[in-house]
Amino acid sequence: MKESQTEKRGTVDYIYMLQRVIAIFSAISVFFPFMNPTRICSLVNENTSLFTAAVSYSTLTSEAGRALRMNWLSPRAFYVLYAGAVVELIETRTSEEEDDVHHSDRR
Repeated sequence: MKESQTEKRGTVDYIYMLQRVIAIFSAISVFFPFMNPTRICSLVNENTSLFTAAVSYSTLTSEAGRALRMNWLSPRAFYVLYAGAVVELIETRTSEEEDDVHHSDRR
């Protein structure tokens, strides 16, 4: 019985460690432009990270100025993109905090 609990605890420790690695990776990936999910077209600057897209709407739309002025593209598309970047940034931060809370509860 004690061996079973030890084995189960080892599995849980492994899962928590894996969860922590994924949370750290997602927190770091927020700052790398090549991992930016908001770069859905060439109108979003290739040097814009998810963090920059969530913090600065003007940077997000800087390459799309002409398309927006000529009404080739609706501004609502960028509002949705901006809102999605903000939600993703908040979600990344929240998942890190939840991981820390679950890990400290277990001790």
